[in-house]
Amino acid sequence: KRVMRPLPPSALPMRRPWSALAAPLHCSASDDAAAVVEDAGDRKKPAQMKKVLTPEQLEEYKLRREQRVEERAVRMAGIASGELGLGKVRQHVNPLAPAFREAVPTPDWPAVFGDPTQPLHLDLGCGKGHFLLDLSKAEPDRNHIGVEIRELLMARAYRWVTEEGLRNCLFLSGNINVSVESLLAGYPGKVELVTVMMPDPWFKKRHNKRRLLQPQLVEQFAAVMPSGARFFVMSDVEEAAQAMVEILNENPDFTDWTGVWEERTLACATEREASCLSRGQAIYRAMFYRR
Repeated sequence: KRVMRPLPPSALPMRRPWSALAAPLHCSASDDAAAVVEDAGDRKKPAQMKKVLTPEQLEEYKLRREQRVEERAVRMAGIASGELGLGKVRQHVNPLAPAFREAVPTPDWPAVFGDPTQPLHLDLGCGKGHFLLDLSKAEPDRNHIGVEIRELLMARAYRWVTEEGLRNCLFLSGNINVSVESLLAGYPGKVELVTVMMPDPWFKKRHNKRRLLQPQLVEQFAAVMPSGARFFVMSDVEEAAQAMVEILNENPDFTDWTGVWEERTLACATEREASCLSRGQAIYRAMFYRR
């Protein structure tokens, strides 16, 4: 019977670490030598080594970027004027990306509203804007602001407001999670109603931090909403609706949830709400009041 004997260490092939086998690369000064980085709120990924650009390449990159900004501004102006169609718009936008860290500036209230002292309604994540446009017509004694992170949709909605000649409706593009204080600075009226309806549910658990309604956002609105003001949430996804209810329910500045989903309480229905109801799907609504 043959006996297998282990080979001596000198006879084994030498194993070299990955760092010794890889070709040498250069990192920019901003790169971290650590093995992981966090990508705009996503899960941790291995750090990627960046290629060092020459001064000529950097200048070319800057020129291309400026050109893209100019082209986008021209497209926005064309959509707002009606000369261009909307085109393709992304369905999902990551609000944690660096492009959405700048706050929405304070509007010139007398210029945008006929009567800036009227009670204010803010619709967060207003989508295409059809709902807010209809509601502004149905409730002329209230000012309405729609905030949406996809700017192309707001450019078109701006055109609709101009064509209708509405003086109580305003559409703004930006990330409301970093804009509450700057947006409402100097508003002479009171914030009477805040709505979050059919927001992107971001189903994956690691993407929950991208959801529109966050505890910090509720705290910011609690600081500017008077007693009795309403905070309304709605979704056709029960888990997403329950998550919004839990966030509001945990804030001591708002009344506790009754535990019963509301019937329709607003004068108009959103497009998705009407579509779901026509197919017999359930809608989950909840109303909270500022203490």
